[in-house]
Amino acid sequence: AEIAADAITLDSEGDIELEVGAAKYINSPGIFRGSNIGIIQDDSIPVSPTQFTSSSFRYSPQYDIASNGITMQSTTVNAYAEVVIPNGYKATHCTMKSTDADNDGRIQCFEGSLGGGATSSLAAVGAFSSGTVTIDFGANDVTGNGTKTVIIEWNNGDTLDILHGGHITIEKV
Repeated sequence: AEIAADAITLDSEGDIELEVGAAKYINSPGIFRGSNIGIIQDDSIPVSPTQFTSSSFRYSPQYDIASNGITMQSTTVNAYAEVVIPNGYKATHCTMKSTDADNDGRIQCFEGSLGGGATSSLAAVGAFSSGTVTIDFGANDVTGNGTKTVIIEWNNGDTLDILHGGHITIEKV
């Protein structure tokens, strides 16, 4: 169908879904979801290794272009990334990828808020296995409101470990 008009208004009690081929675009309280627009891709929010910062001003994450990831120059400090969970979605899992020959690196996830305050652990610490760790939040899923966040803590086991990033799995609520 083709509509030619200067303005088109779509009004719905629920979501308005538009699909082009395999790409789905959903308009939900200002957040656009699709495979090629916005911060949400299909069922996840990508987490780039460049989003991580250090818990110490002396040891910031170092990007290694040859390895396509970050390294830490010390095992005494951790790296953190914070990801906002959009309104209308809930975060259910976190998956991170690493080059970690001896699988001694660790990932832990916390619920936080852009408004500050205390954080709470979402699940037990996850250890890398075959270069990947997935943490299931279980009953602690984070229902987004535009200010709730998932904080990812990376504790490298040694200075040879390289974090490549990953994603946070989300579901529409």
